[in-house]
Amino acid sequence: MMGISLGKLIFTVVVVVGVWTLFKAIARRNGKTRVNPAQRAARMAEDTVRNRMGDRGDKGRSGGDAMDLVRCPSCGAFTAEGSTCQCGWKAPG
Repeated sequence: MMGISLGKLIFTVVVVVGVWTLFKAIARRNGKTRVNPAQRAARMAEDTVRNRMGDRGDKGRSGGDAMDLVRCPSCGAFTAEGSTCQCGWKAPG
């Protein structure tokens, strides 16, 4: 008989759940766990901070690449100290 019966349906569900559980157990044993996107982003941010800090290991500013910005009084744009704004205003410095 080729019809769908309640017994066949229950057997199929049990097999699918069993295989799913088996794969989860194997992945857990191998140390592979699912990481949600928020955890992945946090880990990537920590790695980026570590790489930018270099071997120093401190949590202070990395320095070197930072520059002070001055707000233009006429147009409100921020420009680097000593440079000229797009509107023509010369930033002090």
